[in-house]
Amino acid sequence: MATNDEKRILEEFRNHLGELAATWYEDDEAKAFRHAAFQLTLPDPNVDDATVIEFTAIDKSGDLEVDGYLLDDQDETILLFQSEGGTTRTGEAKVDKFWMAPEELLLPARVNASHNQSVRTLSVQLNEALSKGYSLRLAFASRSGFEAAALRFGESRRTRERPLTLKDGRIINCSCSLELIDEKDLAHQFEDYRAGYRLGGNTTTILSVDKRMQYPVEEDNVKSLRVTVKASEIVSVFKTEGVGYRLFSLNPRGPLANAKVNKSIARELSTEEGRKRFHLLNNGLCATCDSFILKGRQLTVENLKIVNGCQTTVT
Repeated sequence: MATNDEKRILEEFRNHLGELAATWYEDDEAKAFRHAAFQLTLPDPNVDDATVIEFTAIDKSGDLEVDGYLLDDQDETILLFQSEGGTTRTGEAKVDKFWMAPEELLLPARVNASHNQSVRTLSVQLNEALSKGYSLRLAFASRSGFEAAALRFGESRRTRERPLTLKDGRIINCSCSLELIDEKDLAHQFEDYRAGYRLGGNTTTILSVDKRMQYPVEEDNVKSLRVTVKASEIVSVFKTEGVGYRLFSLNPRGPLANAKVNKSIARELSTEEGRKRFHLLNNGLCATCDSFILKGRQLTVENLKIVNGCQTTVT
């Protein structure tokens, strides 16, 4: 029997689906479920709604069992996503078809027979990424859950090495995982994600800053501060339990906005020369807060949120 808290979590998630349906999908809750499920499946759920719509544009006739996809160059992973927003449990046959989607996408005959341009784009990107050694992550979200046989199928393929044939005939072994996610799972993920907004001014961050480079500014009775902080200080905040991506809940873009930029940042920081000139090539971080107190080298910040610098921090 569900507890009152679980009922609240599920009700709030369903309200969220209703808002998505009304805003983006002319009250089609199946599409709203796809939207929410895909967003919560991403490495960073802060990705904006317009980007989610772009990544799930493949979901139409000839989609070869894929509703959404994302190539994550930073983690060298390809996410393939499928959803079922209906009222019946998803059976083994549908999960099996989704499991076979990578093979379908690598078959020129199947791709050429599809009039779905997004499928052709994904096919090219998938082939290139797999040839570079990327791993595969398959996620299937079903609003009504899965039949027992489907769950057994998913469990047997949770993680495994999988042979795949590329378009040039080469056979590669790819690390592949399969996740089966129901509405209850997503509701709890949504609850955890939203917790970042409820932390409010109850979170206190203490940073050690360079005493030589502190520039307090006040304009229109709004206090601001420019300081130099070690990268390790920011990384420590990001890695604090309960923080993570919540640090960017007010950020208009996520860390995946341009993976090439992330790699460039990492490459620059990997050498001593690069670290010396990094401050000349990077704009730094911009953050908001409810209040701050600077005493000597200690900066105490209430409700720190990074609004520009997500890519730099994550990298």
